[in-house]
Amino acid sequence: PHRWHRCHMFGLGVYFADVSRKSHRYVSSKHDPTTGKEIYSLLRCRVCLGRPYLIEGHLLHPDAMHDFVLCDDPSDMLESIADEWMPSGHDAFYVRGLQRSVKSGLGVYNSEYIIFHAWQILPLYRVDYTLS
Repeated sequence: PHRWHRCHMFGLGVYFADVSRKSHRYVSSKHDPTTGKEIYSLLRCRVCLGRPYLIEGHLLHPDAMHDFVLCDDPSDMLESIADEWMPSGHDAFYVRGLQRSVKSGLGVYNSEYIIFHAWQILPLYRVDYTLS
C-alpha cells in the first residue's frame, strides 16, 4: 500500500541511491513457492545527473518539496542552503545523507539522487536476490 510519509520527500521524480541497502527499503518481494523464500528485485541503472543541485540539510517541514515535478529552486523549502541555484537551472537533486545527524522526516540518512526526466536514466539490468 502507498504511504505518503515514505515517498516523494524531494519531489515527484525517480529516486536512486548509491547504497543498495537504501534501495532495498523501497522494494517489494514475491514469494517463490519452490524455495519458500521471498525474492526481491532491484534495477541497476546508469543515471546522467547533468548539473545536480546539492541539498545538504533538512527540509523546513516534511512535505515542503513533496509536489515538485521538476528540478526547481528549493531554497525556500530548506533549513540551510549548501549550493547556489544557477540561473540556467539544474538537472537533478543530489541529497547528501546526514547519517546520524538526520532529523526523521526532514532529511535522509543515506544519500539519494532525484531525477525528473526519463531520458536521464538508462536501465542496465535487473538484480534478483533473497535475504539469508
